[in-house]
Amino acid sequence: AYLGSRNAARAHECLAEAVALARRHGPEGSELHPALNAVFVETLNLVDQRDAGVTVASLDAIQPYLAQLQAIVGRGNGRMLVDAMVPWQAHAADVARAKVLALGGQAAQAAALLQALKPRLAGLGGPAWLHCFVDWAWAEVAAGEGRHDDARTHLEAMVEHALAAEFEQLVCLAYRLLSQQAARRGQHRDALLHLQRMYQREWTLRAEAIASRETIVGWQVELRESYEARRRLQAAARRLERISMEDHLT
Repeated sequence: AYLGSRNAARAHECLAEAVALARRHGPEGSELHPALNAVFVETLNLVDQRDAGVTVASLDAIQPYLAQLQAIVGRGNGRMLVDAMVPWQAHAADVARAKVLALGGQAAQAAALLQALKPRLAGLGGPAWLHCFVDWAWAEVAAGEGRHDDARTHLEAMVEHALAAEFEQLVCLAYRLLSQQAARRGQHRDALLHLQRMYQREWTLRAEAIASRETIVGWQVELRESYEARRRLQAAARRLERISMEDHLT
């Protein structure tokens, strides 16, 4: 919720608590996902800065979150409950770092890291959302090198992988990035079309969230009514029991 509302500070507080709780009480490797999400929060900040026309002067703000992620993977705590997912975990930190380098304008370093990752990622499979981040990183590299058609191709692949993962935030982000790419090339009609797709999905998500809240409230009301009905029945039972005892005594 905080991530969706762009409250990065509060999102980081919640994720830091999630990492700490996972280390203390969760299964091995459960802190990996909140650590990845902390990096995701900062990468969205970089996208927001770019949208606002702010040049990213430094990547210092994101370094602690990358270091935390690398430490988790490095000490072997990247294992998850599903063994088939284990192989890709070791590369999660490198994929995140490549994406950050590309967003920070360091396309050559990002490309070198992604090229080194290619043989290791090939054939691994893994979750579709990881491929979204790889697509995003390659798109940023291509855009930084002026290969806008390649950037668009990677972002379209990001949409497909995000849809496969049912990761709506990444679907919306991919459409937003596609809109940025089109606008930079003067393709304003395409830019508007991608924004419309993004807003349509966001509206759908809001409608689903409202419907879900209504369902939860309905359950709460039913639970409250059930509790009140049970309380009345218990009171009536005690009253009948008292009356029956009084009749016996008389």
